[in-house]
Amino acid sequence: MPQIDQMFAQMRHLPPDARLEAVDDAVIAALSAPRAATRATPLLGLVGVMALGLGVAAGWPGAAPAHAAQPTPLGVPMALAPSTLLGGGAR
Repeated sequence: MPQIDQMFAQMRHLPPDARLEAVDDAVIAALSAPRAATRATPLLGLVGVMALGLGVAAGWPGAAPAHAAQPTPLGVPMALAPSTLLGGGAR
């Protein structure tokens, strides 16, 4: 680790890199340049519509209403209680 500390101490005394002056202008130019429409944009829309249609088609039939199970006093149904499982059946 002392080698890294020595390297950082040497770098502290160096002047900043000259390329840093152009970074701001390059970023602003890249952000302000109009982006060309790619061929993938319509295809991406088509894939999205197909996925939405497939999801609606898969979820449309067979959606039975959910029914809650009857609550049991101890949280475990009596058919699964250890006394019934070890005793050979429900009584």
